[in-house]
Amino acid sequence: MLSLLYVSVSTLSKDMAFSVVERIVTQANIKNARLGITGALIFTGTEFAQVLEGKEDQVNALMREICVDSRHRRITVVKRRPITVRRFAAWSLAYSGGATYIRRPIQQLLQPLANEQVGEIDRIDALMDELATNLA
Repeated sequence: MLSLLYVSVSTLSKDMAFSVVERIVTQANIKNARLGITGALIFTGTEFAQVLEGKEDQVNALMREICVDSRHRRITVVKRRPITVRRFAAWSLAYSGGATYIRRPIQQLLQPLANEQVGEIDRIDALMDELATNLA
């Protein structure tokens, strides 16, 4: 199995962004369940961070779709690793509403990769874990 963390910049209009994301989450929950993909999404209002977990071919296929989705741009995979246990096994897509407090670390990851960004990747990864724990 594979775990993949990516960040991206939203192209959604600010006045409609959160309602559009709610619809995205609803649709993704259905599709991800069908594909056997689990994960979590954070939306800051202007950026996305998402973890996808599942069979490598399924995650890669979903990422190809995500990369051509016009609702965001500058899609950057910041962490990709093999896993044996899912962190988000209980959710097709864990989401708890807007998370503007994490905007800065996501913006840092959208810059050209530098050594200091490893801490930001770990911070977002830990926040994803906290999201899963709080939703349980």
